[in-house]
Amino acid sequence: MMTCSCEGWLPTDAADMWCAIVPQKALARAKSRIALLAAPRRDPAAAMLRDTVSALEVTPAIGHVFVVWDDDADMGELPETETLHPLAATGLDLNHSVELGAARARRAMPGSHVVVVPSDLPALDPTELATFLDRAGRFCRAFVPDADKDGTSVLTATGHSPLRASLRRELADAPPGLRRARACE
Repeated sequence: MMTCSCEGWLPTDAADMWCAIVPQKALARAKSRIALLAAPRRDPAAAMLRDTVSALEVTPAIGHVFVVWDDDADMGELPETETLHPLAATGLDLNHSVELGAARARRAMPGSHVVVVPSDLPALDPTELATFLDRAGRFCRAFVPDADKDGTSVLTATGHSPLRASLRRELADAPPGLRRARACE
C-alpha cells in the first residue's frame, strides 16, 4: 500500500484530472546497477517502461501520459496516441526533464494535476495509484517515498503548484504539525 507525505491543503473541489510525467533515461544507459552490458540492459528497461506506462494508462484519474525521453532514438519504443505523448529532452538532467514534462502537461490540460512516476515501476498497481491520487489531490504537493525511504517513487503537484525536487527533504525537516498544513505557493 502506498503511503504519502503531503504539503498544503486544498479544497476538495479542486480539479481531479491528472497528467503523468515519466522521465526515461536513455534505454542503453538505464538500469546501470544491473550487471549487464548496455544492449542487454535495454530490454529490461524497455519492458519496465511499458509496464509502468500501461498501468498509468488504465488509471482512471490520469488523462494524459508524457514520456520524457533522454535519447531521441528511443522515442519509437512507445507509440504516440491521443493520451500518450513522447517528449524529447536530450541533454536535460532529471529535474529539467520533469519541468519540461510538467509544462507541456499543463498546456495540454490546463488546471490538471501533475504526477511524476519513474519509468521503472513495473508492479505499479492502478487501483493503489488511483487511491493515492485521490488523497494527494487534496494537497498542493505530495510524494510516496521509495522502499528504502531515501528516495521518491511518486511526486505530485496540484493545479498550479510547482513541482519541487526538494519537497521530501523540506517535509522531513518540518515540524510534524506543519508537514500537511503549509499553504500552497
